[in-house]
Amino acid sequence: MGGVVALSYDRPSRVTDHQPAAGIWVVDESAGLLGRADPRAGTVDATMELAAGDVEIVQSSNTAVVIDRTRSVASVVDAAALTRSDEVRLPARDAQVTLAMVDQREPVDPLLDAVVLTPRAGDVWIMPVGDVGRFDADAPPAFSFGTGASAAVGEEGRLYVASPRDGALYEIDHDGAHRRAGFTPFRGSASDPVQVSVGAGGWSVLDRAARRVITDDGVVDLPGDSGELALETTLSPTIESAPATASSADGTSVALVAADDGLVEASIDRVRSLVRVDGESPVRPLRLGDCVYGAWESHTLAVGCAQTARPATVGHAEPWSPAPEARPRLRTDGHTVIANDAATGHTWAITPDGSRPFVWTGGHDSDEVDLSGPSPKTGVLDEASPPRAGDVLAPDPQRPAPDAGSTVTDAAVRSEPRPLAAEGPTVLSAGDVEATVDESAGTIAVSWQPFTSAGSGVLGYLVQRLAPGDEAGTCAIDQGRATVAGGEVRATTGTSTLYGGERPPDGGYRFVVTGYTDGACVSSAPIEVRPTPVPDAVGDLRGEMAWIGTRWDYRVSPGQAPRYEVERLDAAGAATGSTGVFSETAVPRELTGGAFGETVTFRIRACAPWGADAACGPWTEHAAPEPSLDFTLADLAYSEDTGEWTWSALPDNGTAKVRVFGLGGSGAQWEAGALYCRANAPVAPADAVLTIRIDGQVREVRANEL
Repeated sequence: MGGVVALSYDRPSRVTDHQPAAGIWVVDESAGLLGRADPRAGTVDATMELAAGDVEIVQSSNTAVVIDRTRSVASVVDAAALTRSDEVRLPARDAQVTLAMVDQREPVDPLLDAVVLTPRAGDVWIMPVGDVGRFDADAPPAFSFGTGASAAVGEEGRLYVASPRDGALYEIDHDGAHRRAGFTPFRGSASDPVQVSVGAGGWSVLDRAARRVITDDGVVDLPGDSGELALETTLSPTIESAPATASSADGTSVALVAADDGLVEASIDRVRSLVRVDGESPVRPLRLGDCVYGAWESHTLAVGCAQTARPATVGHAEPWSPAPEARPRLRTDGHTVIANDAATGHTWAITPDGSRPFVWTGGHDSDEVDLSGPSPKTGVLDEASPPRAGDVLAPDPQRPAPDAGSTVTDAAVRSEPRPLAAEGPTVLSAGDVEATVDESAGTIAVSWQPFTSAGSGVLGYLVQRLAPGDEAGTCAIDQGRATVAGGEVRATTGTSTLYGGERPPDGGYRFVVTGYTDGACVSSAPIEVRPTPVPDAVGDLRGEMAWIGTRWDYRVSPGQAPRYEVERLDAAGAATGSTGVFSETAVPRELTGGAFGETVTFRIRACAPWGADAACGPWTEHAAPEPSLDFTLADLAYSEDTGEWTWSALPDNGTAKVRVFGLGGSGAQWEAGALYCRANAPVAPADAVLTIRIDGQVREVRANEL
């Protein structure tokens, strides 16, 4: 997305949102009720009726928006009057609604906006929350960030949007959208948009399809090759207890991710297990203070807290209600975390010591909540001592976690395994390593077969990127930690990792993958990746003419470079206008051509691309050897019903002769005009042929090819 768009809208009806939290809104779809949970009293009161459907709540302090996914409508709750605004249609059933403080020009009393985002196109609408009842889903959006985009709220209620299409994290304020961070662009998914969190410690984006977390420190591969993932959710704009994305003591961004088997912290140098559960289908976890909270649709809750110097000393997992279609959500008022199962209305306050049920006091047929269900499930805690810098913590050795990694489509290079070192009794064997280069995207994907071990399971891998002059040292195991010297080292528990950034040096990179267990390590043989060499100067443009669509243009000879750049030259020989870029061997006419018969001079060079950049050879100057011929008949169309060809203009670069006829013995007679040719009887499109002749060259068009 380019440029900046200023936001402008009326503000008289805006609603302030700085009052103390007025409870936490929860849902009971089975009873059709919306209720307000009071964590101090342990009750749910102030109930309002809801239409049956899949209901979601977005809350900020005393303001809440109710979204009915079944009917694709939304309304705002008036907490004081216990009423809701008129329902308005959302632009899509999966539209994301966020509450944020977009206009930060009022630091003493910032005001609240409602933000609507559609994952399919990344379209964003912004309005004062008091104007939600007048939202027009057919109005043009304020921004468009592409398929799979997602929004989050950061510090002070600031609004952020992550765009896979642009490879960017944007902050949106009253002046427009501002790029705050970048990453390698990738194809977004409307059905599985990215998840994003932004906090004081940095930002993180979860790409669930590739099972990776992107942070401001780099890309972190997540363990496992299947199962669902969920990134920590963003707290309310008025909650100041903890950032959504934490940071370690050394300033490294740490993202909280829920997987089917528990909660992990992911940073650029390690993936650390916090709480393990026997779960399935996690929802977005939450971090509050020094505790992390998780919930799974398999009727499980979990909490892990840090005390003294230990990463997790308290952990807990309990069942949800026995309802088979439980849809849990975690909510907080900044002091208490509650879990609400929208399907049944069952609600718990979650603490490090366990969970406490809420009682619905209004609207329910019974004052008691049915808590019958399976016995509590217990999470397995990581009781290890605090990690040190450079530690690599991996999942349970009995559950090795290969990762399919990213799909890249250029040439691949393989290496055969070569052991460098192995300590201890365990016998390790390295798997095949492959490097796949995508120069158009500017990436190198390194992947490998899972290493095999005759003893304990493989805990993880270290990937070294060695520049010219770097030497790969021998791997070692020290007190359960794997180390290896030389180059840039990246840790992962998966079986692939993706490198982007600047073009590799002329000498290329070497990659070495080291696998390790608790007592042994082994390294692969180095695999070398070199970029395409910088092309030589373009020396010849006098090759034969070539068709490009309906144009007869000249080609570059020999035409072996992946990309060319061309610039027009003025009478003084200086470059003028913009630089044209093309990747075919034929030079597009609009880059070098002029009026028919006019000699045009230009300069051209061959390039080897790397992402958005390129390494190019020297410029060489040329004159168009002969005029390109344009055979385009503007707005050419054919009607099968009337057997008539029509166009709006003839080519402008020479005398053009148009002829039409029918195949297959149609026997049709044709009437010709300046802008049409018409048969006296219908002719099937496969049999209707039109030819254009200019300067002895002929172009043929069939109606069924239009």
